Amino acid sequence: MKIIRDFLLCLTFLWPAGAAFSQSSGDAGQALEPYAAAFYGVVRIERGGNSIFEQAYGRANYQLDVANAPDTRFALQALTRPLVAAVFHSAADQGVIDLEASICAYLSACPESWNGVKIRHLLNQTSGLPDLSAALEASPQGGPRERLSAILQADEPSAPLYTPGSRYRDSRFDYALAAAVLEAAYGESFETIMDAQLFNRAGMSNAGIAAPNAAIANMAAGYAISDGAPEIVCAGETYLPGAEGAYATARDLAAFANALFGERLTTAKMLDAMVTPDYALSSSHAYGLMTAERGGLLSHFYGARGDGYAAWLSRYPDHDVTIVILSNQNGAPVNDMRKALEAALFGNGA
Repeated sequence: MKIIRDFLLCLTFLWPAGAAFSQSSGDAGQALEPYAAAFYGVVRIERGGNSIFEQAYGRANYQLDVANAPDTRFALQALTRPLVAAVFHSAADQGVIDLEASICAYLSACPESWNGVKIRHLLNQTSGLPDLSAALEASPQGGPRERLSAILQADEPSAPLYTPGSRYRDSRFDYALAAAVLEAAYGESFETIMDAQLFNRAGMSNAGIAAPNAAIANMAAGYAISDGAPEIVCAGETYLPGAEGAYATARDLAAFANALFGERLTTAKMLDAMVTPDYALSSSHAYGLMTAERGGLLSHFYGARGDGYAAWLSRYPDHDVTIVILSNQNGAPVNDMRKALEAALFGNGA
C-alpha cells in the first residue's frame, strides 16, 4: 500500500478583517463552476447544523456509470486522524484515558526507552519514535495490538529519535499506536470503539472503518486520471487502523464537525485543548486537526489524499460554518476548491 500522507495545504488567501458570511448557495455553486466538469466527489456546506449547499459531481463508478450522490461514501485516508483524536479527548473526559500518561501504561509490550512518550505526543505527532509503519503493515494479520506486539517481540525498535514532545513530524505510526492504546483502554476492537464512541454518538450513520478494497455499499471507487481518462486505483490489502481506514459521506463529516464543536463529544475545555497547536513546534498542527487564522478568519481543518481519494474538512467556529469536500479522485484540487468557497462565502469584504 502506498504511504498515505496528510498534506499540509497552504492557507494563502488573505482575508479582509471582519469578513462577513454570505449564505447564498448560488455563491458557492458559482465558485465551484471552474472545477465542476473535471471533479469527482461531493461538496457540502452547513451553517448552524443546516445544509446551505450540497452538490455531487462526476461518477462514483466510471465503469458502471454510477453517479456520485449525497449518500456516496468515500475513503477519508489520513482524515481518519481527527476522528481518532476526538475519541481520545472524549475518553479523557470520561476518565478512560489520561492524555498525560505514558503509552507504556497501556501497551502490554513497550520498550523502556518509550516510557517518555505520552499519549498526547501520539495525537500531535511529536512522539519522536522511529517510523515502523512498513514493519506493522508487513506483520501477521490481526488487530493493531497483535501486529504491534508481534513486531516488538521480533525486533525491538530503537529509542526515540528525539525527545518526545520536542518536534513535530508527520507519522502514520503515531496514530497506529494510538489505535492500539484505544484497544487496550477499552478492551474492544478499534472498529467497535469508533462505532460506539464516535459514529453512533455523532450521528454518522453511514461512516465506518474498513480495510482497503472492502465491499462497502455506496462506496465510490478511487480513481487516478491518466491521459484524461479515469483509471481505478487498487489499494494494497494492508493498512494501519488509526492512521487511515475511515470512510464516510459528506453528511457524516459535517455531522462530526457539528457534534465536536457543539460539545456533544467532549467538553469545551477539552475541545479547546484539542484544537490549540503548540506553536513552539508547529504553526498549525494541533491534536488531529490543524488551526489557522488569516485576516481575522479562524478555521480548524484537515486535508488528506491517497490511493484514489482526496478529502477536506474545515470548520469556521466564529460563523458556525462547516465545509466538506470529498473526492474519489487522486489529486483532486480540494484545497483550491476550499479557497474558492471561502472567497465566495467570506471574501466580499462585507
